[in-house]
Amino acid sequence: MSRTTPLGKRESVKLEFKGPDSRPIDIAREVVAFLNAEGGELWWGVKEAEGRATATGPFQDGEARKRDLQNHLIDTLEPSPTIPGEVDIELVPDGDGFVIFIQVKPAPHGRSPVAQLKDQGRRYWLRVGDRVRMMSREEIAAKFSKGSEVSQEIEKQLLADRERVLSKKDPCFWLKIMPDTDLDVRSFGDEEKALLTDPARTGNRSSGWNFIRELGYPQPFGKGLRLKDAFEEMEIHFTGAIVFAATLSRLHWKGGENEIWPYALLEFPVSVMRLAAKLFELWGSEISEVLVDFAFVGLQGWTLWGGSPRDPSGRFRPPPPFEEYDLVPPKPFRFTKEEIINEPDRCGLRL
Repeated sequence: MSRTTPLGKRESVKLEFKGPDSRPIDIAREVVAFLNAEGGELWWGVKEAEGRATATGPFQDGEARKRDLQNHLIDTLEPSPTIPGEVDIELVPDGDGFVIFIQVKPAPHGRSPVAQLKDQGRRYWLRVGDRVRMMSREEIAAKFSKGSEVSQEIEKQLLADRERVLSKKDPCFWLKIMPDTDLDVRSFGDEEKALLTDPARTGNRSSGWNFIRELGYPQPFGKGLRLKDAFEEMEIHFTGAIVFAATLSRLHWKGGENEIWPYALLEFPVSVMRLAAKLFELWGSEISEVLVDFAFVGLQGWTLWGGSPRDPSGRFRPPPPFEEYDLVPPKPFRFTKEEIINEPDRCGLRL
């Protein structure tokens, strides 16, 4: 995307200029303030007078400056921002050098407020008008409370759903994805149906261990859209929730009885995350954070095929059979919407 330096424009609640002499620590302060407010745009290498952009001071070492700033933000902001995602950094050509454009989105629930780590302490900055000030104790508490309440309610729903799955005692792998906002999607069109039937739409293989069922076609039900057969079930709900379940037998391919094949263990969650990425990109503009939970039911006596996904040859000593009946994570996983959309495979591998 081509951009032009906004000479002549005034600083505002969502626009800030910083001259070429500004340091990464100065830029970080402004980024934190935008994250804790409504987001905004910052131009580094643009001089201002009385709040109006007057001239540029382009950098000759643009790539190095961009890299140093990115590392500084990751190292000194708490929590570290997703880059790209919550913070995008772009070099804009200017004469024989570059100015640096930084676009900041509001920190989502569960990751707000954001602090700048400085002098062995934390500084919570907030953008107000064209200025930056320290957040009050009450403002900080309110930010923490809001994010905590939303996340706790979603987590409570996920854990209740998990318990219902565990109580049925049907051997399966179960996965549920819930955004922090009920999207209230009224109906699903051809695009959503295509995502459940055409593997190319989500970057998945035409066959293999993913949610795509070659002979199936999604059908409407009370909560949304469902794709189901005797071995797998895939649902996308009007609220934005996504549910996947597969019998444990679908995780078996080679080896002895009740052995899990590593590629199946990897591909199922990654394929569902790829679906979530497409769906949230399509109609998830209000989403900030996404929670994901899973459960293995009836895993007692099962083993993982000896080896590794890179070399599933069985040359390594296989682990002993799993002793417990179920396997669940200590708590649901948390991702930002940007992480799901930009890096669904990495999110799936975390699971």
